[in-house]
Amino acid sequence: MKRIFNHPQAPATGRKYWRSLEEFAGTPEFRARLEREFPQGAAELQGDEVTRRGFMQFMGASLANDTAAPHSVPIMAIPERQSSGSKRVNMSCETCHHGRPRPTTLGEELGERYEAKGIQAALDYYTDLKKKFYGQGGLDFGENSLNQFGYDLLEKKDAAGAVKVFKRNAEEFPQSGNVWDSLAEGFMKAGDLKQAEENYKKSLTLDPANDNAKQMLKKIKESTEK
Repeated sequence: MKRIFNHPQAPATGRKYWRSLEEFAGTPEFRARLEREFPQGAAELQGDEVTRRGFMQFMGASLANDTAAPHSVPIMAIPERQSSGSKRVNMSCETCHHGRPRPTTLGEELGERYEAKGIQAALDYYTDLKKKFYGQGGLDFGENSLNQFGYDLLEKKDAAGAVKVFKRNAEEFPQSGNVWDSLAEGFMKAGDLKQAEENYKKSLTLDPANDNAKQMLKKIKESTEK
């Protein structure tokens, strides 16, 4: 059920507080600030003064001619059609997408592929994305991306799928104690205590300070001795 909050009436005396930007915008103080910032007739200023419109045009041209950024592509195109006696300029941004259709995280890309076609398709897609975009900065191919994707699958109750993701992450980052710890947790969720114990030990070998692995190994030992 949607909650509706009834605000109390503003006090007639004492300090006044604005309860919204709209209320603030109607005050004399705001009107005075607005007049100082945007005086009447500012748009008609002539001569050598720099207008806001001129400044924005200058900045737009500067950005269009910037070629220093890596992986950048031309962002201006001048079609043949003309309008009002001048050529039209279409501007688009490609650098932030790094050549991809839309800016998304690696986890989002894999999650969408998983929902559409399953875990194996998602892992195959990871391979394709890494071949195309690794080193370009558009996607994070560090261990945390696959690790988080695996935990997303655990939350969806797909322990088997999570184990496959964690295995792939361990192949990519075999020297990271954390990825083996995650793989062990995946096996725990899947009910395979033997594999969980083996991978917790692997994690502990790589990271002797891993208290979680120590605690989980203790729990596994206690459960098997019962």
